[in-house]
Amino acid sequence: MTDGPHLTPSKRRERGARDARLGQALRDNLRRRKAQSRAREAPAAVAAADNAGVSAGLSGDGLSHTSNRGDNADAAASHSADGGGPQERKK
Repeated sequence: MTDGPHLTPSKRRERGARDARLGQALRDNLRRRKAQSRAREAPAAVAAADNAGVSAGLSGDGLSHTSNRGDNADAAASHSADGGGPQERKK
């Protein structure tokens, strides 16, 4: 705002103090908003890194946790030995 000639020295001091308070409040608000933004982005970056490992078939420990074909073959063999196929639904 412009200081007009009608401001007394005490009013100028009051306006200067007010401007200083408002300036400090704006800086504090900006710092707070930046911290909040960083906090929102940090979990997303960690999740993205975790998802990259999951999509490659790896867990956080770097070991593959996909099922073995031998397990599925054993299940299919035992299923066919008992008469095969899924049971029909009775109405």
